[in-house]
Amino acid sequence: MNSIKSNEVDVSINVKKCDIGDVVLIHENNTSKINYKLGIIESFKPSRDGAKRVAHVRYVINGKTSILSRPINKLYPVECSNHNNEEIPITLVDDGN
Repeated sequence: MNSIKSNEVDVSINVKKCDIGDVVLIHENNTSKINYKLGIIESFKPSRDGAKRVAHVRYVINGKTSILSRPINKLYPVECSNHNNEEIPITLVDDGN
């Protein structure tokens, strides 16, 4: 009974893993996880202490590319890696929703 399972995501993991160019799921209130938008981190807004707290994320909705600001703890990195550090073009495609 000492351990309780939780569906919460450890926010400290998100902060360490997020970097420019990363593909992330964008948390939205009142939306199920399966319907979260997919986006790419474009830049970070530096805080006074220099920590990454807010990211500017590019995403596509209704065929139009938009950029929004989201706290890092509302972004969930999608696991993908580029071990060769090659630049890989990423294209966001609107699913029509």
